[in-house]
Amino acid sequence: MVYKLKPLELSFDFEDRTYELGDTIDILVNLTPNGDVSVREVRVDLVCEEIYSRNQRGIGMGIGGASSIAGGNIFKSTDYVSASTSVDQRRETYVHSTVVFLNNETLRSGESLAHRANLQIQPLSPTHLEEAMDLVRDADSSWTFKWTLVASVNVARGRDPKRQRKVKVKLPPAPGGN
Repeated sequence: MVYKLKPLELSFDFEDRTYELGDTIDILVNLTPNGDVSVREVRVDLVCEEIYSRNQRGIGMGIGGASSIAGGNIFKSTDYVSASTSVDQRRETYVHSTVVFLNNETLRSGESLAHRANLQIQPLSPTHLEEAMDLVRDADSSWTFKWTLVASVNVARGRDPKRQRKVKVKLPPAPGGN
């Protein structure tokens, strides 16, 4: 069995603007095979990454404190108390919307294929949007939402090419007009 490391070139383009839930993203996908290639599936996924961040504050004892700055004995003074801060993050990533537009095709060497795909952004809000709106006034924790378009090709007997680009998706405002 022959396995191709680089069976085809994949690129895609779309209008760089802000989209809303329910909008359609018009995508132009370009496939350029490096020889005859059997393609099982070509798809574009809209991936949502939800990032929860929480600031952790604590108190740590400084070693030596002010006496070490003045050149004194560092083991006798404990008058300097430093505050320490760290950020804990948790990430959740999932496919929010998807479009599959090419199934079980054979692409011939030297024949580039440009295909238009229309990805309908599902009107579903991200999983943690309501919780994020509740944390708007909390200085210690927050949710951030990052969106990425990922185009991928499932190739028979070859490496599956994948490309990704960030996309701006506007989320609905919080109830009450904020």
